[in-house]
Amino acid sequence: MRIYQDEFFATASAEARFARVAALAGSLPSVSGDAWRDAVIDRVVYADNPWTRDAEARGEAACSGWLGAAAREDLRVLQAVAADGPEGVGPAWGTAAAAAVAHMLAAADDWSACLPHLAEHHFRSGCGDFARHLAFRWERRRLVPVEHPDLVPPNELIGHTEARAALAANTERFLRGLPAHDVLLYGGRGTGKSSSVKALLTAYGSSGLRLAEAGRHVFRDFAALAAAVRGRRQRFIAFLDDLSFESAETEYKALKAALEGGVEARPDNLLVYATSNRRHLVREGFAEREDLHGEETVEEKVSLADRFGLTLRFATPDEQGYLDIVEGLCRARGLAVEGTPLRERALRWAMWGSGRSGRSARQLVDVLAAEAAEATAARPGSGGRDAGRRGAAAP
Repeated sequence: MRIYQDEFFATASAEARFARVAALAGSLPSVSGDAWRDAVIDRVVYADNPWTRDAEARGEAACSGWLGAAAREDLRVLQAVAADGPEGVGPAWGTAAAAAVAHMLAAADDWSACLPHLAEHHFRSGCGDFARHLAFRWERRRLVPVEHPDLVPPNELIGHTEARAALAANTERFLRGLPAHDVLLYGGRGTGKSSSVKALLTAYGSSGLRLAEAGRHVFRDFAALAAAVRGRRQRFIAFLDDLSFESAETEYKALKAALEGGVEARPDNLLVYATSNRRHLVREGFAEREDLHGEETVEEKVSLADRFGLTLRFATPDEQGYLDIVEGLCRARGLAVEGTPLRERALRWAMWGSGRSGRSARQLVDVLAAEAAEATAARPGSGGRDAGRRGAAAP
């Protein structure tokens, strides 16, 4: 094979091939009834090679020329490979689009004739890990897939309506290829800044949004991150959580350069979303204020936040706002707890815990959900233990 080169297809014993199939095992039904065939189809649908990247960029036009001819010949070979393998369990299918292409291959008599359909699939959904996964980490100058991302349900985000609406509108413009801004979300601890960003994956992952979690060090090699996503079908948000700099640190200068842009233009499918507890990301030192040129230094550090085109404030909720979050989370989880008892419990929790915040409210509702499950298990005939044997009551 010249295009679909993959060690998965290398000649090996039946035992070795079975081990490879087992590594792809998942909980979803297979598409062809033959585990090895499903595994080969999985590698075809999510392949990342010169032809699939060309198809991602040009669609069906990639089917012509020598590269398209080589891909067709490889598909004929792969169909023969798929017909000879051990039985086992099939892979898990990610998106509906990928599953549809997989079923098409499973039913096709000639895989090479499916090349235009594969090209259309890659043109719409991309290829490789970016087609399969929603979230990534930037590690050792490469994007590493996150197998189990924290997909926050949007209905559990309560409060800060205007800020979240602005964040969603900016993200939707970005997905449509319109001008959009880098975003700074700042405010008190536990106010839902990070959850608001992660919830974007739940809402827009199927539309091509991808999240790349990165630390501050990413700006030392921001060009490498830009090169990794440039020209890809998906649109990427580099996510910097809990970002801040101490007065003596100078890494903020690399961040300013990355946001402002250098000689090389940033790809139009990459934005930066950052969260911080401070509006001004760099802490000012007392010595700088006393220094003759301290005003210029302070101004340089304060200007970092100005590089973000959109700045959204997440204020710590007042008492009523906090109670609204608690009640809203209870409704979202179907908990039959409401009225004065819930409000009194919530206020005690805030007083004895970490104060009024979205995080504090979520922690309380987790306790309420656990107590409800324990109460259900303790009912006669449920098989649960005596409710009186639970640990000490929460506040």
